[in-house]
Amino acid sequence: MAEVSYSLKNGVNRTNNPTIGGVFAYGSYTSAGVFTLFPDYEYEDGDPFVSEPFDATQPLVWKGATQYPHLGFENLSPNSAITPQPFPSFGIYLHPFVDAGIRKDVGVRVTIPFSGDIAIASIIQRADLVCGDDVGYRIMRNGAAIQARQFIASSSTATTINTPVNTFAAGDIIDFIVDAGSQDNYYCDDVALEITLNYQYTKIPTPTIDNGTIYCDTTQISGIAAYVSEGTIASIYDGTTLLYSTSVILDNVLYRGSFEFTGLDFTNSLGKQLYIVLEKSGDINSDHIIFTIQDGGCEQTGSSIPVVTEVSFCNKICDFQKTMTGTSVIEIEGSTIFNNGEVVIFESPYTYGDSIIATAIAIDGSWAVSSANFKEGKKYVAFLLNYEDYINPTVPLEITGITCQEECHIVSKFKGTVNGVTNGILRVFSSPISEFELPLVVGVVKDGKFDLKTDLILPEIDYILMVTKIN
Repeated sequence: MAEVSYSLKNGVNRTNNPTIGGVFAYGSYTSAGVFTLFPDYEYEDGDPFVSEPFDATQPLVWKGATQYPHLGFENLSPNSAITPQPFPSFGIYLHPFVDAGIRKDVGVRVTIPFSGDIAIASIIQRADLVCGDDVGYRIMRNGAAIQARQFIASSSTATTINTPVNTFAAGDIIDFIVDAGSQDNYYCDDVALEITLNYQYTKIPTPTIDNGTIYCDTTQISGIAAYVSEGTIASIYDGTTLLYSTSVILDNVLYRGSFEFTGLDFTNSLGKQLYIVLEKSGDINSDHIIFTIQDGGCEQTGSSIPVVTEVSFCNKICDFQKTMTGTSVIEIEGSTIFNNGEVVIFESPYTYGDSIIATAIAIDGSWAVSSANFKEGKKYVAFLLNYEDYINPTVPLEITGITCQEECHIVSKFKGTVNGVTNGILRVFSSPISEFELPLVVGVVKDGKFDLKTDLILPEIDYILMVTKIN
């Protein structure tokens, strides 16, 4: 299990309340826990802070219109009865108040920036041993106590309070509240408080990326991670192949991580599905952020790449299909020239540029194809593609019959687009492709789109799609 810690003191500053990113906020509370943000950072008596050197006679604090309550972190000059000096030697400085019998508590509000299991360690000290009595301290989560109010007496040493692990959601609010104690006596209630939030995880949280669509001309991707442990890496993969990696940089004010990939080159990756993952040796990798490289108008050095936009497996389809059968033997002067290959079918008569109605694979001199595209009263003609992938309309194949029946199949579906191809032939091969291998499936590209249904594609196998432009 990994654990990272962050401290409330890291976020305190002179200019931002709440802090940048909204993790920490400082203010006053009613006894019922109603929170009011401190609007001003100034000297305890209300004089504005202009610039250093400090007025050494009084502390600089976040406060409201009255002197108390307030909260500070620098230029603290409390009374000499406090031990040790200077005070506080840790954390931040708080002073609660009671106004005409009404408590005005003081504290820190933390808005959890990411979900996870968090253990809380509080170190608190009421330091004036001469004046006053005790202070109260409680921890609230979304208005309900997770550390019941307890009273902290004056002491020259600090008290440590460990709050057990709680599971928090992003956006949960934790309030750390100091009040005037059991007697509602705020005199000399100079309090030091340090809070450490120990965020624990067994699996690295999933990051987000700032980019919207990733194009083939994208050269930079940035993203946000949770507050993860040092040494975490963000990586881009193509399957199991590592393409790029960069370190996750931690921000101790925003309490999150960030990463940026630069110098990316996706020129020849149009249509590829890549993913980003956070990883560190000894930790469980985050879930993947999957993205597909889209066309950004960049010039590709390779051929048009089919982009699969939708995939589903094991779909039962029943339909009335017409099945066309035929032969694929072409003889010239008694010699067989073609016997196997890819068959394309058009409406008859065929004119160059006509749309393909269906395709088939011819093996050992015959072929068959079922399609809902075959219509009553229409005539069809079939051709073999030659080795140069163009149609020779002078040698039509024999169509031996057309039958009609209800057919049910368990099929896989592929839908997608092909940039730069209006009409063409799409071939699907199992990966890797061996020499002279016939495709498993042949489909039609029409108006730059394809929609395949086949019982030959299984989810556990990798496939390669290739396209041939035919007009």
